Amino acid sequence: MRTTLRPDRGKYPHAWPLTWTLVEVWEPNAAPACEALHWLLWTREPVTTRAEGQEIVRKYTCRWPIEEYHLTLKSGCRIEALRLESWDSLEKAVVMYTSVAARIVALRDRAQQEPDALATVLLSEDECAVLVAKFGKGQAMLRLTLGQAVLWIGRLGGHLNRQRDGMPGVRTLWRGLRDLTLLVEGWRVARRLENRYG
Repeated sequence: MRTTLRPDRGKYPHAWPLTWTLVEVWEPNAAPACEALHWLLWTREPVTTRAEGQEIVRKYTCRWPIEEYHLTLKSGCRIEALRLESWDSLEKAVVMYTSVAARIVALRDRAQQEPDALATVLLSEDECAVLVAKFGKGQAMLRLTLGQAVLWIGRLGGHLNRQRDGMPGVRTLWRGLRDLTLLVEGWRVARRLENRYG
């Protein structure tokens, strides 16, 4: 269904008409124990064919990862708590924290999907070496898995890693990555000093 919403020009003199398309999606044969999916999706995109409707649905399914990223930016990185006063400062902070938030979501999600992957797929060798030195009790760095690395990063951020705790959340991972960054910098300085004076 396509419709144009026309605002009351008396109440909203600076508003303009907007044309929207409503795409209805439903699941005809849901599993017996599950509630059937039924979405009403409003879009500004024109939808005149089935393929265009399917593309709107595909785009909508990207909503969850985007919301997770924004949750991480807001709750994990706590970007709103910065309370920056100038637009330039806010813009710089958002640019910096955007990569941090994306990294946190990637670490969390990939550790859940591929816990046995090598940690070096998302972490630097120095980050892995520091984690092994702090928590590994002699474990070889080359065998550090992503799942274990994320648990250790979580421990740096305050995760207790009790049996029922599950994987660390975004706030904990943000704190853990912050502390890991400081530890890695100290690790690198110690190595430079050792090479120079050792």
